[in-house]
Amino acid sequence: MQGKMFMVKLREEKIKKVGQKEEICRWIFTFLFVFSLGFLSSCQPRVKTLPSPPSSLSLEVEKALTTASEQLERGCLVGFRKAFETLRPLVSSAAPWAELKKRILPLYIKSGLLLGLREKEIGLATSTLNEFESWPGLQGEWVELRDFYEIARRTPVQAKGIMAYDDRQFDARSKIEDIEKWKKDMERQKEEEAKRQERLELRARQDEMAAYFWLTAYFNFFPYRESELKPQTLLSLFPESRLVRFKIAITSTPVPRRDMLEELLQEEPEFYEAHYFLGEEALRRGLLLTAEKHFLEVWKAIPDSPIIAISLASVYFHLEELEKSLEMYEAALRLLPGYREAMLGQAICLSYLGRHEEALKKLQAMIDLGYWLLGEAHYWTAWNLYHLNQFQEAWPHCEEAKGRLPTNSQVFSLTGTIALELDRLAQAEENLLKALEFDEANAEALLGLARLEARREKWPEAGDYYLRASLVYESQAQGIRARIKEIESSEMAEERKKAQRRRKEVQLENIVLLKATCLYNGASCYFNAGLKDKALSLAEEAASHPSLKARASELIARIKIK
Repeated sequence: MQGKMFMVKLREEKIKKVGQKEEICRWIFTFLFVFSLGFLSSCQPRVKTLPSPPSSLSLEVEKALTTASEQLERGCLVGFRKAFETLRPLVSSAAPWAELKKRILPLYIKSGLLLGLREKEIGLATSTLNEFESWPGLQGEWVELRDFYEIARRTPVQAKGIMAYDDRQFDARSKIEDIEKWKKDMERQKEEEAKRQERLELRARQDEMAAYFWLTAYFNFFPYRESELKPQTLLSLFPESRLVRFKIAITSTPVPRRDMLEELLQEEPEFYEAHYFLGEEALRRGLLLTAEKHFLEVWKAIPDSPIIAISLASVYFHLEELEKSLEMYEAALRLLPGYREAMLGQAICLSYLGRHEEALKKLQAMIDLGYWLLGEAHYWTAWNLYHLNQFQEAWPHCEEAKGRLPTNSQVFSLTGTIALELDRLAQAEENLLKALEFDEANAEALLGLARLEARREKWPEAGDYYLRASLVYESQAQGIRARIKEIESSEMAEERKKAQRRRKEVQLENIVLLKATCLYNGASCYFNAGLKDKALSLAEEAASHPSLKARASELIARIKIK
């Protein structure tokens, strides 16, 4: 019995010890578990809690928002740029504070979209819009700003001539590998655009920025033109809005609205982009000096726009200030290499300046690039080769130019003239007659046909062509005399006026000599044909020119003797 009790007691003690061990194990496990959690949590990056931004930063943001709003109110490129540059550094500074960031971002994006669109309107080759291409907010909560972005992104850059920002896109656009996918994409885009148009049309009646982007879409994308909402409606809703007035002014046809643009400049002297469109309006009215004044104003403020550079180049070209024109064409090419209109203008200036070899190199570069203005490039290549007496080399370029410019009188007259030099009389006649079909006052074609008929000893026909050419030259002389009077009464600086007048006087001397030469040659042809009265009339008129007086007098004597 005692042994039995002893065994029971021993078992109880054993159980007690086991229980103590289990309890100890549980405590150890609990301790290790808590310790491991603490260790693991200490390894995680601690999230900073920033209950409120520094007061200095908050104050800086408030001032920046006020400044940016004031700058945007100006409605011009300078204001948009200042607003954008004011807010830009604060976007990253305010990033840790959600509320602060939320206040900055909408105005920052608006200023960027306005700046990016205005850059396109003034022909800048780079755009602020690129910064928002993958902006997260535009893909999410800010539907209104995303609509503005899509319109600005799709709006073409204001262009002058063939700018061709990226020729490689030309090939890409012409190749569609998956036609079904392309169709689906087009349908999806069409649906998205319809929804965007509906949203914008509603907001455009209530908000001037929405009205500005609506007008941009209206003047650039066809579906908006079918809307009942018209530009004049928005102008009546926002009569004081510089955004709305500017957009309507620059899209007015056939020329920009001068009254609106001048009003904007009176209200905001730094509205430099208005000068560009005022220059275009003056250029279309033939007011070269007025156009130059406006283009120079905008060029000083926005020297990175290729269309402003080429506009000045065009003014100087028409004023026949070829060195200055060449300088501005080269400025345009520095801003936008491959700008075909500028490349062609550069080559033409070099051609007229007698720098034929240089011109040929520029023209060959155009031909090598391909796509744009190739007919013109081949014509001017042939023109320069002709003046270098390289007639055989010029011929294939004439043929290329004819194929690409099939109604250009100058192309056919040059081809006919070169054919004469190569003794290809049939081809010469064909091309010279074709030139007269497109322009009956083409003096080069008339002279070429006169020379051709004289070679064939068809004297009456040759005389007729010489007479017609003399009448064309007389008309040109009258035009030059009128231009000299314009120069005299212009507001040019005296030194510039003197240079312009002298240039025109030299041209007039050359034209008058050409006219007298045609008269003398015509008289000789009529004399050979036995048409004494016609011969005498032309010879007497030719004798009035000092350079031809002796020869014409001799011919007159021969006519009278015969």
